[in-house]
Amino acid sequence: DDVGLSSDTHATHVAGTMGGDGSLSGGTYQGMAPEIHIFSYNFTDSLSSYNGAIMTHGIELSNNSWGYNIAGSISNCDLYGDYAFDVPSYDQIVTGLYGKRISIIFSAGNERNDADCPGMGTAPGYPYYATIPPPATAKNVITVGAVYSNNNSMTDYSGWGPVDDGRIKPEVVAPGDQTTQDGGITSTVFQDAYGVKVGASMAAAVVSGSAALIIEDYRSLFGGADPLPSTVKDLLVHGAEDLGNMGPDFSYGYGKVDVQNSIDLLR
Repeated sequence: DDVGLSSDTHATHVAGTMGGDGSLSGGTYQGMAPEIHIFSYNFTDSLSSYNGAIMTHGIELSNNSWGYNIAGSISNCDLYGDYAFDVPSYDQIVTGLYGKRISIIFSAGNERNDADCPGMGTAPGYPYYATIPPPATAKNVITVGAVYSNNNSMTDYSGWGPVDDGRIKPEVVAPGDQTTQDGGITSTVFQDAYGVKVGASMAAAVVSGSAALIIEDYRSLFGGADPLPSTVKDLLVHGAEDLGNMGPDFSYGYGKVDVQNSIDLLR
């Protein structure tokens, strides 16, 4: 449902991955949770917009395929990993600031190889850790990195942890790119078409759609009750396929989301 905004190809692509019905492709490019209702906002909107989204529209989760711009040219490279600006507010929204707890999913960003800050993009700084910008550094949100869908290897751009206080980020990864076939993630683009995009934004959309499926199944099991956001995060983490180093790490987090495994754990 459009809330007075113009259409944008990036946002449309993300929305299609979350919940497109695939009707223009005969179901080939169906999204993760095709029966969801989507309410669209601008990332520049005030955080108080969450109040209306929660209390008026009754949202259960919020996908955020964006992050703050960080670059040496604007002298803010020290913001990587910071618990700063409105990050604490996102944590409070997850835990019920506006009357109901909701899951918030953030992209880990595509900063690791862009060389915008000193030491990035060249040895010894590359592969570069601690490249996740706020607000994805928040404690209660689910931060998502991007892997290649065809082989589960790490993309060369997806943001890595740790954040400044040592916490593991991202929590999980999901497909956000591909080295074969269409060379990325095919989803809806404006207008009435499909297109290919790559990035952690696309991976975050996969996890948001997966979270919606978990919420739906939880309701069916527990008489319509909603799971806590911490429960949604736990199920995504414990259902994930471990990748990279054994156990959690600062690249893959706890692994690649496997929503069927998460649902099996729930049941």
